[in-house]
Amino acid sequence: MKMLLLMRLIMVLTLSAMAGCDGAVSALTIPAEIKPAVDTYHLSRIAGADLQKPDIYRSLLQLSEQVCNRDAMGVLSGNLDALGYHAEVGRILVQFVDRCGKADGFLSAAANDLIATGDFARATSVLDRLVAANPLNPQ
Repeated sequence: MKMLLLMRLIMVLTLSAMAGCDGAVSALTIPAEIKPAVDTYHLSRIAGADLQKPDIYRSLLQLSEQVCNRDAMGVLSGNLDALGYHAEVGRILVQFVDRCGKADGFLSAAANDLIATGDFARATSVLDRLVAANPLNPQ
């Protein structure tokens, strides 16, 4: 009986700890200087520790100050991609192109990320945009 109660207590404590430690950034922990970029690209589901990595943080800082900074977006997307955030990278690259204009390399990368996550409908839509933009030289 004691063993059963102890196991139950351990299970409840473990589940409680797991529920409160999802790693997502809350609005209270986002530094003010990168909040504009985090809000613009809806990055609140990215783990706070990952947003604090120097290259990612620097890119977010630059994108907060210059919304259409292509170099910063390239660094940000590459680093997030390396960490496994493929769906998020696909989404933010499309969003960046929609906001900042033509950037076929970003759309091509977005399509690859969407394919990697199995989102074939969105990947096809992105690839259709690439073909429509340059029908003689689709990437």
